[in-house]
Amino acid sequence: MTDALRRLLDALDAVSEEHGEIGDTVVREQMFDTVYAHVVQPHLGAEREVPASFGMFSDAANAAVRAALVAFLADPEVVAVRESATAQERLDAFQNPEVASASGTVYDDYFGHLDALPS
Repeated sequence: MTDALRRLLDALDAVSEEHGEIGDTVVREQMFDTVYAHVVQPHLGAEREVPASFGMFSDAANAAVRAALVAFLADPEVVAVRESATAQERLDAFQNPEVASASGTVYDDYFGHLDALPS
């Protein structure tokens, strides 16, 4: 999932150039909730649509974040991990601290960190 994660981080970096609010807690939490529901625990979010709003300040900014996440969720690397790995393995693959965008951001910069899966 490393290449898919790198592409996601690059896409979010592009959004952040014009929309600094992408780092706001509410935005980060909503983006993580989307990844969690569609990658880490997909059975919990199988019926859930990717939200249209993430708490960004404009419709265009929300659409840019949504497009980046939709592309990530549909990426063949992500689909393969979702179908073949355990929930903990999927979380670990997403929270890979060695994957960075071209400008050096890592998953934690946009999504925060989850220490352990809820029991």
